[in-house]
Amino acid sequence: MSLKSIRKRKSSITTTRKITSAMKLVASAKFSKALSDLSRSKELESIVRSVLDTAAAHWFVEKGSLMEVRAFRAAPSERGKVLLIILSSEQGLCGSFNENMMAMAARVVKESMSSNKSVKIFCIGRKGREKMHKVCGSIVDGCDISYFSFSDAISAMRSGVRMFECKNIEELVVVYSTFKSVLRQRPTSIRLLPMELNVQPPKNIVNGGAISCSDEDGVLSKALLAFLESRFFSLLKEHEASENGARVMAMNTATDNANDLIQKLELQYNRLRQNMVTKELIEIISGADSV
Repeated sequence: MSLKSIRKRKSSITTTRKITSAMKLVASAKFSKALSDLSRSKELESIVRSVLDTAAAHWFVEKGSLMEVRAFRAAPSERGKVLLIILSSEQGLCGSFNENMMAMAARVVKESMSSNKSVKIFCIGRKGREKMHKVCGSIVDGCDISYFSFSDAISAMRSGVRMFECKNIEELVVVYSTFKSVLRQRPTSIRLLPMELNVQPPKNIVNGGAISCSDEDGVLSKALLAFLESRFFSLLKEHEASENGARVMAMNTATDNANDLIQKLELQYNRLRQNMVTKELIEIISGADSV
C-alpha cells in the first residue's frame, strides 16, 4: 500500500468518524427526550390504572376470593384470529435492534400459526414493514412510527378494540422492545386483549355489597379502554427509548472503531515513510562511498 492510498483511506475514515460522532450526539439528544417522554407516559398509565382499579373494585362479580371483571373477555370461535402489532423503526444504524425485533415477531407468528390461529400483522415503522412484507406478503399493513402521536395510539387501540368486540379478532398482541439500559434492550411480546382484571373488593363498601349501576359493563369498558390506550402509548415510548439507546451505542461503537482504524493507518503510514527515508539515505550513502 502506497503513502497516497493510505492518506486517501485515512481521510475517508476521518469523514466517516465525523458523521458517526454527529449521529451519536443527535441520538443522545433524542434518547434524553425519549426517556423524559417515557417517564411521563408511565405516570399517565399509573394514574389511569388507579382509576381503573377503583372502578373495577366497585363493580365486580364474585368468583372465589378474587373478583373478575366482566369486560373484554374472549369469545371462543372455530378458529382464532390474532392481530399482531409490531413496533420497529424508520431508520437503521442501530445495531441488531431491528433484526432482534423481527426475530421476536417471527417467533410469535410461528407460535400462533402452530396453534391453528390466523395472524393479521400491523407494522409501525418502515424497517419492520419492509421485512415482514418479504416474509408474510399480503397480510401486512402498517404506518410510519416517526409521526405516531398519542392521538394515533388512541385511534389504533380503539380500532383494535372494535375488531375484538365484533369478534374479528380474538387476541391483540404487541411486539416491542423493553428498555433496560442504554446497553440492554430486550424484544418482548405482550397480550393486551383479551384482558383479565382481578381485583379485591374495596374495604369501604357499605354492608359488604357492591355499588349498583345501570351500566356496569359500560363504565368498566370505558375505564379499560382508557387504560389500554395509555398502556399502548407507554409501550410506544419505551420502544422509542430502546431504539435511541441502541442507536447511541451503535454510533459510539462505530466512532471507536473509526478511531482505532485511524490509529492503525497512522502507524502504517509512519512506518512506510520511515522505510522510504531510510532507503533513500542508504542510496545516498552508497553513492557517496562509491565516489
